[in-house]
Amino acid sequence: MSELNLKPLHDTVVVKLVESEEKTASGLILTAKTQLQYAQVLAVGTGFPSESGNVPLNVAVGDTVILHPSATNLVEYEVSGQKVVFISERQIMAVVNK
Repeated sequence: MSELNLKPLHDTVVVKLVESEEKTASGLILTAKTQLQYAQVLAVGTGFPSESGNVPLNVAVGDTVILHPSATNLVEYEVSGQKVVFISERQIMAVVNK
């Protein structure tokens, strides 16, 4: 994965969508309603502005995250030869523990 030549602002997170399995190990077919959308964090913003300075984000470059179901109609852009999506940190439900 090449480094992105950009620095997102505020609570913006740049992610690369990760394809998920269409079937479970037991053979159940997952639908869009039951599938979680995973993404790899490529860049993070400067944090939430506050009176005492920026409050840092809860995600870091390299994290695998699960996007909130409300994060629909995501638009992929090509940046530095990679397809990426710009989202707000609020659209992330969880960080996957390694």
